[in-house]
Amino acid sequence: MKKYIAIAVLMLGATLANAEYVKASDLAYDCKVSSVNTAENSTILTAFQDGICLGFMNGFIQGFDGRLTVTDGKKYSIDLVDGISSGQMGRVFVLYMEKHPEMENQPATLPLIKALVDAGLLTKNLVPNTLTTKEQ
Repeated sequence: MKKYIAIAVLMLGATLANAEYVKASDLAYDCKVSSVNTAENSTILTAFQDGICLGFMNGFIQGFDGRLTVTDGKKYSIDLVDGISSGQMGRVFVLYMEKHPEMENQPATLPLIKALVDAGLLTKNLVPNTLTTKEQ
């Protein structure tokens, strides 16, 4: 039994080590399919692409919204506009990628950030009255 557990752990590690980032062109394709997918025309493949796009956007929202960063000794909060949905983010991303094909081979997060900033949906806000650890 221990032998099988060890093999499973090694296989999982090998799988994770080979994981690559999501390319912007791949995500844009999945989000473009997702934006026109409805219950009437949905297939197993389009449902899968919905999941890829919306899952990526939901993960971005969970991992990025409210994130704190320090620039020039000042603390900032990175915030998404209230009420934005993962579907809206996907559509904004598709429109951005159509205008910026030079970003196709980039990790999807970078053009997603640029798309959201350009659309005014992602802002950097100064957190008042804070000092960094260095200044205290």
